[in-house]
Amino acid sequence: SYKFDPSKSKVFKPIFIFWGRYSSEKRIELAIELFNEISKNLDDARFLLIGPDNGKLKSLKELSNRLKLNKKIKFFKSKSIREIIKYANKSSFFLQLSDHEGLGMSVVESMQLGLIPIVTNIGEIKNYCLHGQNSLIFSNIKKTSEEILTLINYPKKMNYLKKNAIKTWSKQITYR
Repeated sequence: SYKFDPSKSKVFKPIFIFWGRYSSEKRIELAIELFNEISKNLDDARFLLIGPDNGKLKSLKELSNRLKLNKKIKFFKSKSIREIIKYANKSSFFLQLSDHEGLGMSVVESMQLGLIPIVTNIGEIKNYCLHGQNSLIFSNIKKTSEEILTLINYPKKMNYLKKNAIKTWSKQITYR
């Protein structure tokens, strides 16, 4: 059991991060397509992906190349939680669009760190991620990319979501 301290950063940049398995149920292709839509309007947008390959890494890299996102997307193999936290502290959003999930441990971790989760409304996630309160719930690429782009232009609203994400888990002592 462990608990993370939130990032002290007040800087909001269009930097997205994911950590977890490169596997089909995580629907990372969809996350890359969403990121592609967002990044068309933001030269400084970045998407960092960290995790072990469960058979999808090659096709994800091919999709990134096809969409000409090589300079904006970086794939990493597994990293220690300390290394992940260093990358997370420079990010603003946690992007995970799984088609099924239990608790969603990396979503919980990202919220504790003060990232704004962009997630699907599935599994236990639907019980703790509230759209427009502490997260954004993915609906479709067009609508969700518009919501993210609007949010990026309102640091006060981003700070509101960040604080609420942190608060969601602040009373929890530990979790497994």
